Amino acid sequence: MLLIACQAAGQETAFVPLTRLSVDNGLSNSNIRKIVQDKYGFLWISTQDGLNRFEGKQMEVLSAGNKHLQRSLPGQDIYDIALDQSGDYLWALVPYAGLSKIDIRTVRIVKNYLNTHGTRQPNYWYKCLAQHQNKLFIGTNEGLIIGFDKNKEEELFRLQTKDLFGIDYQVDKLACTSDGRLYIFLSGKGILVYDPEKKRLIEHISPKDLYLDGYAFQFTDVTENAGVFWITTTMGLRCLASHNNQVLYPRKLQTTPSLWFLNKSLSTISVYNGQVLYSGWNGLFQTDTELNNPVQIQPTRNYDNHDFFEMANCIFQQGQVVWVGSPYGLAWIKNRFSPFMALTNSLNGNGNRIKHSMSLLPVTDSVIAVCADDALYFANHQTGTINKFALPDFYLTAFKAPGGLFIASGDNGFKLFNAAQQPLSLEKYFPELLPVSQDLLVSAAAYTDSLIFMASQNQHGLYKWNHQTRTVTTITDSSAGPRLESHVINRLYVDSRKRLWILCDNVISLYDIRNNSMQHFTLREPGQQKPMSVLMDICEADNSIWLAVYGVGIVNLNHDMSVKNIYALQHGINDLGLYKIMKLSDSSLIASSNNGITVLNTRNGKATNYFEEDGLQSSSFEETSGCISGNYLFLGGFNGFTRIDPKKFLTNSKPPALYFANANIRMPEADTDSLNIFMESLTVPSDASQVTIGFSAVNYTGPEKVRYQYKLLPVSNQWESSGHEPFLNLVGIGPGSYTLLVRASNEDGVWSEPIRMTLHFQPKWFQTWWFTVLCIAVALGIILLLVRMRLHQLSREEAIRRKLSNDLHDDLGSTLNSVKVHANLAMMDPGNTTYLQRIKEGTQQAIVSTRDLIWVLDDKKDTVDHLISRVMQFAEPLCDAQGITLTRNISTDAWSHKLGKEEKRNLYMILKESINNSVKYAHCRNILLEILKEGKRLHISVSDDGSGFNQDTVTPGNGTTNIYSRAKDAGYQAMIRTSPGKGTTVQLTAT
Repeated sequence: MLLIACQAAGQETAFVPLTRLSVDNGLSNSNIRKIVQDKYGFLWISTQDGLNRFEGKQMEVLSAGNKHLQRSLPGQDIYDIALDQSGDYLWALVPYAGLSKIDIRTVRIVKNYLNTHGTRQPNYWYKCLAQHQNKLFIGTNEGLIIGFDKNKEEELFRLQTKDLFGIDYQVDKLACTSDGRLYIFLSGKGILVYDPEKKRLIEHISPKDLYLDGYAFQFTDVTENAGVFWITTTMGLRCLASHNNQVLYPRKLQTTPSLWFLNKSLSTISVYNGQVLYSGWNGLFQTDTELNNPVQIQPTRNYDNHDFFEMANCIFQQGQVVWVGSPYGLAWIKNRFSPFMALTNSLNGNGNRIKHSMSLLPVTDSVIAVCADDALYFANHQTGTINKFALPDFYLTAFKAPGGLFIASGDNGFKLFNAAQQPLSLEKYFPELLPVSQDLLVSAAAYTDSLIFMASQNQHGLYKWNHQTRTVTTITDSSAGPRLESHVINRLYVDSRKRLWILCDNVISLYDIRNNSMQHFTLREPGQQKPMSVLMDICEADNSIWLAVYGVGIVNLNHDMSVKNIYALQHGINDLGLYKIMKLSDSSLIASSNNGITVLNTRNGKATNYFEEDGLQSSSFEETSGCISGNYLFLGGFNGFTRIDPKKFLTNSKPPALYFANANIRMPEADTDSLNIFMESLTVPSDASQVTIGFSAVNYTGPEKVRYQYKLLPVSNQWESSGHEPFLNLVGIGPGSYTLLVRASNEDGVWSEPIRMTLHFQPKWFQTWWFTVLCIAVALGIILLLVRMRLHQLSREEAIRRKLSNDLHDDLGSTLNSVKVHANLAMMDPGNTTYLQRIKEGTQQAIVSTRDLIWVLDDKKDTVDHLISRVMQFAEPLCDAQGITLTRNISTDAWSHKLGKEEKRNLYMILKESINNSVKYAHCRNILLEILKEGKRLHISVSDDGSGFNQDTVTPGNGTTNIYSRAKDAGYQAMIRTSPGKGTTVQLTAT
């Protein structure tokens, strides 16, 4: 049964938390036509503008004009839907547009039928569907019934009501029995029982048979359960036994006062697991299938939510979840057995609303006094009505006074009232309180019926009120006898040992009233020197003391007041801004906070969190707002308060059904999207920049609490958390095949079996095997080329060394040999100085040759600048000795030009030979050395103004031959220009 709140006139009222879905939540339209659930758990919601698939968080929409052609329906209004008996397809009926077959796995339209646009056939308002085996039956507003073969995709028959009765009757609903009989529900005419196989009318159940004779009525809904058709009409409920077509319960409906709503206009009905839900002008109701135990179902929190339950279009229920489709949107009852009843607005429509509950106090078994920031309210949590106290004020706290009276403390002082919510005179009943009545209280605790302690919000200390002696004593930090450590008091609490706990900032004062002694304790976290500062609330459970400490967590104390355990974020507590804490059961505590409430299992240390979407009045609570009354706990804050039934806390042991929802591949040109809940593999092109894999975890009791984990093998073998996000982005994944495993947990941490998908990432062109082979081949080629170049370089260097060796041997060897000969001659003829002079000249020549060789081998001196410097060292002394002017003309860009070792050596030898020839044979007065650079080429020349010679009559000597030979070895072309009396020019041009 639903949560029972009150009983009036033999009819109970059940309050349920309600979540509203509309276009703001992704619905294609707020006018809901019908709801069905497929075998995979997805809800299909037809609306006035489109069809929606829903799994608790995400909507997939098919609609007319959808940008995805395969999701574009032939019309907007989806008036009826039916699941194919195969379970793989959904049939959608569109007025004036026909019938669509939809693949529920891919959310794509397979084919459209019965569309007569562009033909001469009339269009029909296709209104209702029924099916049996391979047959579909379609009813229209024009009185036509069409039989359709799903396998052959062709019409079987057309039945026109005008042919039966002379006029057309609107077809309201269709239904089939297991033996294939078709029931046709006609407005104002009754029910036709038809045999589609034999195409004949079996029976007409008249309005009189249905107890509808003389009324203009319509059939609004029909459902079959255990051989009985449950039929709603504009005149109330009718039940029809399908085996004999007898109307059931007519007498009971007329004679049972608590079933009055079944004789009123009803719009829809749902039968599930022995429970029947009805919607009509008067709201939402429930009975069992024997029409016993009638209950009216009302939404909590806001009176305006009643609209969702009045004259709804459809109802779908399964387990603890109920869906009600209305013209205003979708009403989602996540848990019809919810432990929470939230109250914000008065549910009787009087307009009273609790905006901010500061504290709560039980006045009677059913009424809670709510201290709020604008008034004192009296809320009946059994009827949902809220009344306002006659004296408005800011009220912070209220407490029970002697004699069954109550005191509320506000900005304007104490207000006294009774259980009948009437204001009374404080001076008349409790004059001893007048001296302190203008103080604002934050907490109060009764030691006995006549001894009450009150804590000042304004830091005036602790008041001890003894009604028997009519005295009020103030305890402060300077009192004689027991004294306070702090005036900042957050909470007063009398424990089971009759000790008064005074929770202050930074300190707990424990007052032993019998011995009139007070002890003070400072709590510290283990290993920490800083004291726990903001001690908000206290309770006893499991033979222990438990504290709600703001910013720290739930603290369990040892008997010696040391800290035993601290339960915080790592234990699952959502928010450490804790306020009230109370015992929920022998093994659990409940605490309110800045963001939701937390239930802590004291045996295993596991915390579960609840929020507004779970049925709370809000997720924001107030530090002093909470109380216990009878079997219920109450916690309040913004938007009123919530009643909590400890017996209703149940664990959901069913994991969510998990599927891959879609895959999006981001490409340079355009993204590609695929949707298939049985997607097993995905090939990712080489030019994809990102892949997004979406999941669908079907959960309707706590979808916002579903968590996801994944593994990507072989990258990681550990489960990685995706949090609450139902998708995974993959970026920078290398080419190859991977296995993606995903699992999901429900609101109670129960994990599903993992689902898997194989991902094939295609390599980019530079990651392919052929490119790798090509790179290896190119690398090997480059290495081979470098080796050959190195060998060639070594060969050239060897050739240079060989030439240098030969030159050294020829030049230096002959010179030294000459020195040796002249030395021997000098020894034989000591008086002849000619030999000594020749020895000197030979030695000098050997030194010069050796220096030239060293210069050629020096790699640091390889520019034109170095070449000119070396040439000038030789040429200037030689020219000066002969009175010849040596001039050089070197272009600026030629100085830094680098020369190879062979090039440098040969150029030096050519220039040396040329200048030497000009000095020795030309009888010149001027020599010009010129080096110019054009691009990367050098132009070198040595010119003199000497006598010249006739090249035709003079036989070239070794010097001339060497110039041509050395120029060729250096990579230059040599040319000698001369004529008698016009000087000589040796010209070198780099080839």
